[in-house]
Amino acid sequence: GPVADPTNPNGSATWRTGLPLSTSEDGSTYGDVAGALARVTQVHAEHLSALSQGSNFWNPWSGYYPGLPFALHSLMDAHHPWAGHYRVRAPIWTSAHLNQHTSIGMSFLNPGPNNGVLASGCGTLLSYVAPSGANFTTVIERTALASPKFNPGGVGRTNTTCVDEVATFTLHGGLRSITRVVPWVTQANPDGTIATLFQRQPDIFVVNGVFRLTLPVNSIITITSLDTGGRLIHPTPPDPEPFPLPYADSFEGYPLEGSRIARYFADMSGAFEVDGGVLRQQTPAIPIGWYGLTADTMPYTIIGALDWADITVTASVYHPQQAPEQRGQFGAAASNLGWVAVRLSQTAEECDGPGVICSNPWGLFAVLDSTGELRLHLRLAALTNPADPSCVFRAPVKIDPSRWSRVSLTVVGTHATVLVNGETVANSVDVSGPLTATGVTRSYLPQSGFAALGGGPEYSTELAFDNFSIAAADSASGSADRGASPASLCGGQVPAEGMVVVGVPCGLDVPGLAFDIVQVAAGRQHLVPRANRSLCMTQRQTIAADGNASTLMLQPCSPGPDPSQDFLYDRAAAIVRPVSMPPPPGGPSPWQGFTPGQGVPYGHPFGSTALLTAVRDISISHSAPYTKRESLKFFVNNKSQGVLNMPAQLPDNAVGCVATCNGGETVTPVAPAAFDPATLSHGRHVTIGGAGASASWPSDGTGPGCNEVALLTGTNLSFTVKLSGQATFVDFGWCSPSIAPAGTWPSADPSGWMGEQGVGKAGIFRSAGQFKASDSGGGPLNKLCLETVSKTDRGQVRPWAPATVSKCSPACTDSSWAPSCGGSVFYDAELGLLRTAADTTAMCFGVCR
Repeated sequence: GPVADPTNPNGSATWRTGLPLSTSEDGSTYGDVAGALARVTQVHAEHLSALSQGSNFWNPWSGYYPGLPFALHSLMDAHHPWAGHYRVRAPIWTSAHLNQHTSIGMSFLNPGPNNGVLASGCGTLLSYVAPSGANFTTVIERTALASPKFNPGGVGRTNTTCVDEVATFTLHGGLRSITRVVPWVTQANPDGTIATLFQRQPDIFVVNGVFRLTLPVNSIITITSLDTGGRLIHPTPPDPEPFPLPYADSFEGYPLEGSRIARYFADMSGAFEVDGGVLRQQTPAIPIGWYGLTADTMPYTIIGALDWADITVTASVYHPQQAPEQRGQFGAAASNLGWVAVRLSQTAEECDGPGVICSNPWGLFAVLDSTGELRLHLRLAALTNPADPSCVFRAPVKIDPSRWSRVSLTVVGTHATVLVNGETVANSVDVSGPLTATGVTRSYLPQSGFAALGGGPEYSTELAFDNFSIAAADSASGSADRGASPASLCGGQVPAEGMVVVGVPCGLDVPGLAFDIVQVAAGRQHLVPRANRSLCMTQRQTIAADGNASTLMLQPCSPGPDPSQDFLYDRAAAIVRPVSMPPPPGGPSPWQGFTPGQGVPYGHPFGSTALLTAVRDISISHSAPYTKRESLKFFVNNKSQGVLNMPAQLPDNAVGCVATCNGGETVTPVAPAAFDPATLSHGRHVTIGGAGASASWPSDGTGPGCNEVALLTGTNLSFTVKLSGQATFVDFGWCSPSIAPAGTWPSADPSGWMGEQGVGKAGIFRSAGQFKASDSGGGPLNKLCLETVSKTDRGQVRPWAPATVSKCSPACTDSSWAPSCGGSVFYDAELGLLRTAADTTAMCFGVCR
């Protein structure tokens, strides 16, 4: 993997080998605009910090079933092979910025004294040149929309107030003979949509080796002397369609020589291939997985859709009993198992684990034991244990293990019917099973899931299946009299009033999954389903005794301000969260009032040496009466802490202000910000040093050393401060210059400082015009949430769980993989998906029946 920086001893040792370095796995990027920009950001960061010569991303093409981990992390996706549908997504074209404009033998140029960082501190560049010295390519990235995950060191991010800039390029040596260069540009709009995607711009003429080019923000620019680039126009693909039911496969008609993968089956453990006209399990032992031998303990393959609920699956099963010496690693098994399953989950919430990616899933398994028994189980991990409470039915059956047995399993609601060789063995058996834990209302039976075929822990290579079929239960024999519902939990239902917002597998392409973010006023956006724009996502019902969580459903959009329908969309980081906008507080205060929780998408912990940046972003509305609009942006070590859209502009005389507790010092490393030299502008125990470059708070008992404010000079639109000494947290933002610098805690005066405090606090929130470091979340109703799994910090959520607005408990650690786990909601503007931040869950917010 990449080496962090030149000061890393391991990195230095690696470089001293003199061998070229490349990354073995750069992971995946989500296939939206932010993921596309991140792809270039990461390549640049790795080369400039670790001299990496190559990067390895996955997937080039995703054919995963929607709902499986990483299903939408690819350059292209094709989740509906039966329909021929595919999508060419933005990352493929940002990858072209790096790869198309090259030739054999090109090598990287030395990044220079700035190490490839633009002089403005707003991006990076890499250049490579042909061996002849006659051609070159330079790639520049200025990608504020990209996630910090892909540039954890903040390479090229020393400035947080970036604007369009004009760059001058000077060619030397053999490159001076070049008379023109070709620019290719990708640029994102502030709302996360694409303005220009890998488009060739007019050629630029080079005069005496010099040319100039405008570098817009949120863009990738490739400048090259080569004419090798191009963007092909692909045919319009067919529309996506749900999995075709009924479906059958006899496994005939495949090539006779060698084994082949069966159409639409996806192996989860083991290897299932068509061999001799049957689907045979080919792996003689449990594979080594991410979690070793404790991963999926039995072989299985899935087919269908994660939203299938009431279905019938039928297959012929061959599973001859083996001698003990033939039973592989699990020789203790007394028999061989063959099974068919429905409602097989693939989310960690409905799996026994271990790990953050589903292994040993729950579902409804009709297990045929070669000793002559049929069992209905709800947990893959317990299929060999009839005494486990998740075994909800068992009965003897007459089978010959040396012959094929025909098994048919139907589930409708919480009842199942099983036929073996045409005889009914289980008739409308209640399979809801035991509760998963004391005090909960959930059982091990998922509401929906894939169909599946599989075997036991012996991993028999004699296990085989034939004449497979699947159909919706309401069209299958033996279930019509129960008034069965359609197979899919979502289907093609158009969003309607009263539908509850739940977790839906991303990529299902159902009408209730796509939302638009509609600006209705400054700081107010509505979430509107694309298929019914008269409705809005609405907080409607409180579900916790303390009022700290409420459910979401679709209701008619309110024409005026409505806190239950107002959401805040951080367009820079594409994070969505609810807001509540109470009226301004009374009294003489010039500040507009906000609830403490506004603007807390996630927090990056900070302490000594951290860089803290505050930015006032003022713009003019695009239509009459052309009023000014203001938003406040906050960064910790150049990582966004979110954006606050102000309902009114701060007063013109607002000044930057800082306070710390328990002693410490704050310095202003970025000019022209400086602390006011007038001692009366600060708390009486605050000392200003370095001609206004630092402000310190005592910790020796001579004063409170806490809550006293230091004001900056002038009305800077941005400032950066750095913590040093004992400072472990800080208040920073903008204050009225008339604020009492001595500070009182807590303050009932809206013009004073407010908030919680304590060592090690993380997050930033604002109350009554000021800001405070806190990990409390600032109050209830501050995030969109799906139910999160407490056993992992990767944001796993289960499908069909009601969405809420809450503190997103249980809390998860803030990791580079998934900030605040399922509690951070990102927006894919192209597909209209409100998705969880976690990369392993592929779960979105949506409505179903």
